[in-house]
Amino acid sequence: MIRSPIILLAGLALLVLGLKSLSKRRPWNRLLDILPVPFWCYMLPMLATTAGLTPPESPLYWFLSKWCLPVCLAWLLLGVDVRSLLAVGRPAAFLMAAGFVGIVGGIVLSAKVLSPWMPPESWKALGALAATWTGGSANMIAVKEALAVPDAVFAPIVMTDGLFTYAWMSFLILLAARQTRFDAWAGAPAFVDGGTAAHSSGDGRPRDALVYLVVGAAGAAAAVAASPFLPTFNGALMPPTWSVILATTGALAAAGILVRAGRRVPKTVEKTGNFLLLILVASLGARATIQAATHSPVFLIAGLIVLAVHGAILVAAARILRAPLALAATVSQACVGGVVSTPMVAAVYRPALAAVGLLLAVGANAVGTYVGLLTAILCRWVMK
Repeated sequence: MIRSPIILLAGLALLVLGLKSLSKRRPWNRLLDILPVPFWCYMLPMLATTAGLTPPESPLYWFLSKWCLPVCLAWLLLGVDVRSLLAVGRPAAFLMAAGFVGIVGGIVLSAKVLSPWMPPESWKALGALAATWTGGSANMIAVKEALAVPDAVFAPIVMTDGLFTYAWMSFLILLAARQTRFDAWAGAPAFVDGGTAAHSSGDGRPRDALVYLVVGAAGAAAAVAASPFLPTFNGALMPPTWSVILATTGALAAAGILVRAGRRVPKTVEKTGNFLLLILVASLGARATIQAATHSPVFLIAGLIVLAVHGAILVAAARILRAPLALAATVSQACVGGVVSTPMVAAVYRPALAAVGLLLAVGANAVGTYVGLLTAILCRWVMK
């Protein structure tokens, strides 16, 4: 078993590099399109821990959770074009809100109905599910660490997310053939495509990227250092929670200032944040085992309930707003999927919607952590 934190970190980093390399080569890229790199970043370390190759506990995991997660969030959010996020359009904004209500409402409903069969502290895990289904993997990890979700409860959530996210994406793609009939039912007018940049990122110089990386890391470190001195409100906001909130809010504020100043964050910053995110995902997988991941099939039932409620509310909202299926499907994938998959789903319906899909997914990433924390509080209340 690997005991050295340095060797363990090197192993996780090599795993991420290897998977990212395979994702660009045939025939592996086809497999990684179905079950993408983040899934394998979690699954393979979990298999290694189950086999006794990697430890379920290590000082490295603590370091990554406490210090590297806020840094990762800062790097991922520094390039967000906040001004463009506020100009997506009223129909898309209302549909996005309806999608969020469906996810949160479905999770709270499943918590109420299935609570007798759920393990202790499931409300925390359901908050992490809400975070990833209204934001993304970074939001899920942020809520997981902020609420100290037990690994035995968190592992089934990752499996639920991995299974249903891509099944839902396939379902939305299949629906594209029915969009003419849906639009006629909803009374949707001719859709006017719109597009704008979701990130204020550009190529930039290597020196500029280094400056933003250092500034982002310093700001995140300051958030971690300040979090123990902030009020806990009877345990509702512990230091890990504060560090995530401060890092997220600070990065978004800095992104807004950069947009106003006309500064473009180099793409290297976002790519570095994504690489660190995959290492964090791999470290979470190394803390779990196969036995823990398959321990609670009740979460799979919860996933079905959530997506059923989410879909029903989105369909109703589309009918009320007379919105086309193309926009409703794009919004749904922005909620349940993420930045990579949403433009692809949008383009299946209407190619010009890809930019809007990317914009919506980035906006979801910006608020997913807050929604996840709020959902966890609601689940805790209904499960009492």
